[in-house]
Amino acid sequence: MRNLLLTTALLGASLAARAGDERQVGTVPAELKKVHIVMLFDTNDQALGPSLVIDEKRLSRLWGETIPEGRYTLKVFKGKKAAPADVLGHLRSLRLSADEGLVFFYGGHGATDQVKGHYFNLGGDRALLRSDVRKAMEVTKAGLVLLLTDCCATPSRLQFPGKSTERKLSAPAGLHPTVKQLLFNARGTVDVTASTNNSSWSDNEKGGLFTRAVCTMLTTPIKALDSDKNGVVTWHEFFPQLQRETEIIFKGWARELKSRGETITENTQRPHAFALGGKQRGEAGPRSFVVIGLENASSKEVVLNYRWQGQRTWWKATLQPNEKRAIFTALTGASETPALEMQVEGIAKVQTLSPSRWTGKGEPSYEDARPNQYRVRPAK
Repeated sequence: MRNLLLTTALLGASLAARAGDERQVGTVPAELKKVHIVMLFDTNDQALGPSLVIDEKRLSRLWGETIPEGRYTLKVFKGKKAAPADVLGHLRSLRLSADEGLVFFYGGHGATDQVKGHYFNLGGDRALLRSDVRKAMEVTKAGLVLLLTDCCATPSRLQFPGKSTERKLSAPAGLHPTVKQLLFNARGTVDVTASTNNSSWSDNEKGGLFTRAVCTMLTTPIKALDSDKNGVVTWHEFFPQLQRETEIIFKGWARELKSRGETITENTQRPHAFALGGKQRGEAGPRSFVVIGLENASSKEVVLNYRWQGQRTWWKATLQPNEKRAIFTALTGASETPALEMQVEGIAKVQTLSPSRWTGKGEPSYEDARPNQYRVRPAK
């Protein structure tokens, strides 16, 4: 058994986290030359299979009608190929540059493990950790890393029989303006899933509700999405609108199904963002956060599981030797300051850490956590 030694560290350092570390000032980043899209669908699942077939067609049509040929690649894993080893092997084989983007979309069952965090439940022992996918994507060094997942935080979905219609794909002459800004001008890591601590819903007529919302919103005109009217739509600006669209679709969908005599066990479906990438010009408004600084003061990798008090889901973070990281969450209104509950893998005891409050533009860094910076130093 190892002991966890925590001491307050009044040390200054820059944030080493991938997400949000690029803060664009004054100009919008140049377009990425190409975006590489990887989609994973658990079509082996007899209940979800018909719905996921619809989702694949809907998304493939979205890419084909909003991105010109030659500006993107598409790799789809489904059926027997929907295996964690195949997916991770493909991601790890990619050698990308800062002027390329990498997009990953998953459709299927999902769940949240208290220790290992959110994962994609492909059946049997074929669990694929979200953290493993994200790490494999970030290692490619792509300028944009985007994860979109239409799955549950707890495994529960509803299906009913039906038919879908198809229309002919029409390749565009140029990038769709909204896709251009969110897939080709964005930078950093964007990590979004379909629900918050509850179910992600679908049917066999039109597929996943979140997938529908994504396709609708990515083809919505910039003018309608540009809430601060500066001509630029970022993921920080886009995501709340994607949340609302998903909730609106859910309400209409649930009302229709209840009229058919179906039982709907949830009141809403609200997407959750793990990360929303870097900043771009004109992204307005300071925001308030609670933040804790963590430093791995050892020569070994340290794996942490953490959550803010009041949350049900545990998230996972890996600190490399001597790495410093900011752990933070946004506050809304007059929110109280929640403490951070943290457990180091291999050590049973859960630590409770007091955070600092920080208000500003962008996202807080390790330095912004002062004086609540802690050294994680497992005893030898």
